[in-house]
Amino acid sequence: MGWLLTSTNVPATVNHFDILAGAAVLENIFFVACFLWTGLVPPASAAGGSCIPLIELFENNLVGLGAKRWNIITLKRAEEARHLVFTEIPSKPSTITKWIVATRESEAHPENYCIQATGGEVTPLVSLHDWKGSDRFGLPGSGYPRCGDTSDPIQDMKVRGWASRELGSSLVLSLDSADPKTPSFVILKAIADGAWVLLHQLPGESTCYFDRGTDSEMKAYQIK
Repeated sequence: MGWLLTSTNVPATVNHFDILAGAAVLENIFFVACFLWTGLVPPASAAGGSCIPLIELFENNLVGLGAKRWNIITLKRAEEARHLVFTEIPSKPSTITKWIVATRESEAHPENYCIQATGGEVTPLVSLHDWKGSDRFGLPGSGYPRCGDTSDPIQDMKVRGWASRELGSSLVLSLDSADPKTPSFVILKAIADGAWVLLHQLPGESTCYFDRGTDSEMKAYQIK
């Protein structure tokens, strides 16, 4: 099949989440095998993108990108998987770090994940949990805007500041691409309880609140 799941400990020198989490320990990734062979991935709804079976995402997309080692973040809501975020673990320090964001398609298609975007830049950011701004953001129907104001030069910081303030001290990763047509994402994961917020920005547009949840976990995955 071109890949194997292995139990692995990743050197901190090339592990973006060790940079962020310090003493956080990457666990075995046997849960992925359950995802692949039993389809036990809880329901979520995708915002769009190319939807494919999860096993195909592993076989074609991860293997096709050429990277051998990956960190995988499962973003959950009420103990159910909502998004998968894959970030490459480079074999040596590199300015290019591949990533994929994929969203569970629907209850009707529990085996499928929809690829939101892929890119090659992963950057740890400072947690803004002490942000003093009063701005609030939410999904449609919440009474709050979903996106920042494009006329405001610090609108992206205001949205991220709101998310950090909601979560408290957080681990923060920015996922970007050199391709100006590729959307970017920011993941914020609370240090205290693993709650998370996912932010999204389309090229040339404002930063938006994309989704949030109550729990998350990080695993290591190696292709051989």
